[in-house]
Amino acid sequence: MEKDTEIKFSDVAEKKLSDLKERYAEQLIDIIEKKKSIPGEKIIEITASDLEHSSRYLKFYLPRKGELLKAAFATYAAIGIFLIFGGLLYPIIQEIIHEEPLRASLIGAGVGLLIISIVGYWVLIIKTKRFHSEQNSSEKNT
Repeated sequence: MEKDTEIKFSDVAEKKLSDLKERYAEQLIDIIEKKKSIPGEKIIEITASDLEHSSRYLKFYLPRKGELLKAAFATYAAIGIFLIFGGLLYPIIQEIIHEEPLRASLIGAGVGLLIISIVGYWVLIIKTKRFHSEQNSSEKNT
């Protein structure tokens, strides 16, 4: 099945593609160099099979991935804090659950809403930063 669509790159897209190729070529060379390096040798010959094998270990970094990881770690930290306080206050919590179930359900709902709002706030911050960075990069490209 043949493609009828022609693909053309803008000047900025060609530059970005060139930069990506250079970055991934450097990563490949680093991987192969670490694998084939022999102390005292000054020349390392890279073969096609080296490139094929090492390309499996390439890491494709997405800048947004770091933002998501930060949010995930912050969420885990918040959950960890709730677990610590829950463990410290366990006898009090258990007493409330057994003696005042309505109060316990209100507290549980409040904690749930707090967690949802914190996560939502972090997502909003990430999306706002992403939007502003895309706006700034598009302004630089024009």
